[in-house]
Amino acid sequence: MIKIKLLSLVLIFILLCWISYKGPRNRLTNLNSLLDRRIDSSLAYRPIGYIDCTEFYGGFNNQLEQLWFLNILAQKTNRGLVEKPFKLIDKPGSPVADFSELVDHSKYYSNLPVIKESEYIDHCGPYRKRVDLPELNWHEADQLQYVIDLINNMPEHICINIGFVPSYDFFGSSSFKNWVPDFKKLVLPNFKFSKLIIDQADSFIKTNNLENTDYLSAQLRRGDYKEHCKRLFSFGADTWAFGMVYGDKFSDFDRSKWEEFEKHCYPSIPSFVNRITDFKSSKSSNVIKALVLTNANNDEIAELKNELSSNGLEFLRFEPKLELIPSNVKWTITHSLAVEMELARRGKYLIGNRHSTIFTNLIGTRLDENLDNNIFI
Repeated sequence: MIKIKLLSLVLIFILLCWISYKGPRNRLTNLNSLLDRRIDSSLAYRPIGYIDCTEFYGGFNNQLEQLWFLNILAQKTNRGLVEKPFKLIDKPGSPVADFSELVDHSKYYSNLPVIKESEYIDHCGPYRKRVDLPELNWHEADQLQYVIDLINNMPEHICINIGFVPSYDFFGSSSFKNWVPDFKKLVLPNFKFSKLIIDQADSFIKTNNLENTDYLSAQLRRGDYKEHCKRLFSFGADTWAFGMVYGDKFSDFDRSKWEEFEKHCYPSIPSFVNRITDFKSSKSSNVIKALVLTNANNDEIAELKNELSSNGLEFLRFEPKLELIPSNVKWTITHSLAVEMELARRGKYLIGNRHSTIFTNLIGTRLDENLDNNIFI
């Protein structure tokens, strides 16, 4: 009788172990089977699980930089990603769009396993492991490496949910530069804006006769950006993200004084144009056109045009061509921003603000070019 009870207990134990093993394996098999609906022969690996980042903060470029480095996180842990819609505007209740509306989806995910959020929820159900960042000094610690090690040490968890990772701290930390080579190798070759965005950029290039012209692109943030500059000053903020790669050409100002910091972060329009003309005079090419990425108001636009014209430069600013917008697309300022970034990415020269995510992401998209002589932060 005792032997029968012992045998029963052993069998129950074996059954529980089998269920414990088979359950996650089945989830992984079911999740990976979703990849069979697409041509996945070019995938760099078959995933051992999936990562769902549950929190994206900020505007388009904040979300974009987070997504870029989640791509690295997934590849370094041999996992797939859960695809989520983009917030087009950083406001409560703002519209969202599929990633493919702004970025070439098939190219970006050509070597990376990705599934829809609804598929992940259906197959993972309650079997999701939540991972959050502990309270550490992420300006000094390598946040991305920490999370990679953490996930690699839990292979038994097929479905992993992470919070706001990488967080803003990562993009302002000294460890960020360590990951630039991985970005250039694992992310940049597959990043391209969508056909919707490219078509608008191509049309602008043709309309303004820029096909064979060395034009200059410059970003000028206005509006509420002055308040943002004040916050950056109070935090003692330094160069952001990809801006660290090349340093700051305006390094001769006292960053401990707001008056000096303001001239750099929120320059007056005459000062901004002076930077452009100083830069232009230092180059041998005859730049006569300046594409300005700006949210300036009408009075500021008029002043910009006048100042640039007085210095022999034609002011250019993107406006969408409505006939190129499909009826099912609700065009927003974020769509226009993506076109501006594509145009600035193609330009010969680039001037911008080392604190702006828009500008530093632009640097990231141009890392496969020689920027030593054509970037001015």
